[in-house]
Formats: sequence, structure tokens, C-alpha cells
Amino acid sequence: RAACDADAGELWGRQLWGPFMLVDRVTRRFVATETIEPGEGDDRVLPTMQVEVEGKTLHVGTLPEHMGVANTAVDYAGRRWAMAMWPIPDTPEGRRQLLCHELWHRVQGDLGLQLDMPPNDHLEEEQGRLWMRLEMRALTAALRAEGEQDRRRAMEDALAFRTHRRSLFEGAGEAERALELAEGLAEYTGLRLSGRAAQAAWSAQDLERAGAGESFVRSFA
Repeated sequence: RAACDADAGELWGRQLWGPFMLVDRVTRRFVATETIEPGEGDDRVLPTMQVEVEGKTLHVGTLPEHMGVANTAVDYAGRRWAMAMWPIPDTPEGRRQLLCHELWHRVQGDLGLQLDMPPNDHLEEEQGRLWMRLEMRALTAALRAEGEQDRRRAMEDALAFRTHRRSLFEGAGEAERALELAEGLAEYTGLRLSGRAAQAAWSAQDLERAGAGESFVRSFA
């Protein structure tokens, strides 16, 4: 909440903070920022109980079986919630990045950006993976470039690799774009509000880590 208050709506033109729950995937127990009471005749909503911790009121409950547990945004008890799974990152920057990422998912529909997760199965193909890795490497070079000319050349390389990859698979461009508008903008928001001091350097290192991954289908954005 402190990260969202510090942003004060500057990044997206609105406050990102809202109902949030942290959920244990195994037990389905959660801690929420707001109380939950089932409506009349609503047996699919379970009530929370209040717990005082260091002068703050937490709302503890259990998710019903019909609800999935994930890092996402969900509708529950008449509200739109951001949800994150325990355990959360150890560092303050990592925590803010994850939690603000999920808070953005909570409001993205209001921003006209629906949570659309189309399959990008072409990124399991050899050529899809090859040209995605080349794009990631070019973007890493752009982030680390010291001069404007080197940065521009690396960005042009990245765009060329992207254009070629998308030309190889029918519908790839639109599928990738949809996921970038969802997960890409969410991660961008998390990074911007994370409090990380050197965001370009961190992003370059993160791209190197991502490039060594086994699958890009969901993670590339």
C-alpha cells in the first residue's frame, strides 16, 4: 500500500491499491486486507475472522474449493481482489514488485485492458525459441548500452528479430501482443513501483535469467 500511495496514481492515472489477499496454496487459508461476509443465501462465500497483530487488524479465512489459487486477480464476495500466493519474496523490492504486479491485474479491466491469456505455443518451437532468445539478448544489450547510437542499434536488432519471428507463425503477433498487454504491463508496473534503484540494470539481468528458461509460452511477456 505504501508503494501505491507513493505513486499516487501517477503511472496509470488512478490509485492501484485495493482489496488484497495472500493465500497458502496447500491449506487455502488466507490473510486479507478487508473483512468478508457472505451475502444472504450465498453459500459459496466463507466469512473471515478478525485478528489483531501489532495494532493492525487482519482478516483471516479459507478460500472455498471452487476457487483457484494463483498470483492473479479474482472476483469474490462482490469485490475484485488481487491475490498472491505464500511464500512471497524475501526482499522489500521483490515483495513490492510482485504485489503491485497483481494489484495492476485487479484494475486492468477498468483501464480497458482485459486479462487475455492467449496460447503462444509457437514459442515451444525451435524457431520460436531461437528468435525470442535473440530478441531478449538484443534488449539486454540495449539496456546496458552506454551510448545512444549503440542503444538504438540494439533496439533495431530486437525489433528485427521480433518481426521475423512473428512472420514465421500465423497469428503469432496478435497472440504475443495480447499477453504483453496483460503480463508485460503488469510486470512493468511492478518494476516501476518496486523501489529498485537501478531498474535498467535489474531488467538486463532479469532478461538474461529469462533467456535461459525452459519455456517462454507464458513467461516471455
